[in-house]
Amino acid sequence: RQASRRADLLSAQDDNRYTEATLGHAPTDTYGKRPLYDRALRTVSATYATRQDLKAHQQQTAFMNDIKDLETEIAVSGLIKNNAQRQQHSEFAEQLINSKELREKAGGNVFKDKNGKLIGADAALASAIATSRSEYAKSVDEARQIIEHYGLSSEQRQDLALGRKTIPLSGGVILGGDSIFVREASIKEQVKYGTAAEVAELLSELPLEFRSVLASSLAESGIKNRASFMGGKLIDDVGKGEIRNRGDLMNYFAEWLQGGKYKPETLASTDADAVKLLIEAVNTTSVITDKKRQDIKDVINTILTDRRLSANVTDAAKEQFENFRNIL
Repeated sequence: RQASRRADLLSAQDDNRYTEATLGHAPTDTYGKRPLYDRALRTVSATYATRQDLKAHQQQTAFMNDIKDLETEIAVSGLIKNNAQRQQHSEFAEQLINSKELREKAGGNVFKDKNGKLIGADAALASAIATSRSEYAKSVDEARQIIEHYGLSSEQRQDLALGRKTIPLSGGVILGGDSIFVREASIKEQVKYGTAAEVAELLSELPLEFRSVLASSLAESGIKNRASFMGGKLIDDVGKGEIRNRGDLMNYFAEWLQGGKYKPETLASTDADAVKLLIEAVNTTSVITDKKRQDIKDVINTILTDRRLSANVTDAAKEQFENFRNIL
């Protein structure tokens, strides 16, 4: 009789636990009384309920997997459609830009200025140019997102910017310098985050087709805080295509030194890599006069001896400033 009452109690407790579980409440004593719980589950009613729940769970899981597969298909189809539309818009924009006849046709004969002149063709051209530039900028930004996502090193970005290497990444992604969008994105990132030596390499070696992006990247970057001579007129010269090789760049640096438009406070912020560039400029050109060499020495002496200025100069930069002073 006691055994029968004990069995009834266990069954009631098990029913209660089952009800709580279906409502999202986990009984606190389930695992502490696991042996009793396991015996209770072996009753016919509990076994039946568990089987029914398992079947329902399997059906629900299969249903949810079907929904996920459908959502994936919808998302893929959406991307295909979006990419196809972008390609179509880009191609039509290029056709408008290159065809006077098509621009006039697209402009119609209704859009006129205040003097009655038809300006629809000009409006079509402006719209096409805006579309072309927007799509180009979007593609460059997409390449930049990939570069940032995979955390490429400065060396890898430099190789991509100069078109030297193809870089395989996880997930079957391959970035190569044969893509103009990847190269432009890499140039922007390197001018922004690279060393003065790396930026100088880009300025010296990139072909003229990248001069515009180089100039704009220089203007937007903070490299002037590390190398004060990499701003101002240099940006204009790069944009005009006047810096074509290493020799042109070194001549510019030497002329900057000869011009003397800097103070100890300005030059003191120059990092070690940037000082090396100035040393190279002095060693490879004949622009700087003896008098100016002495002036530069005086500036360096002030940087190294002034307590306030020298406190902000790194040890590596101090070493290069001393090397610089020794060759003057």
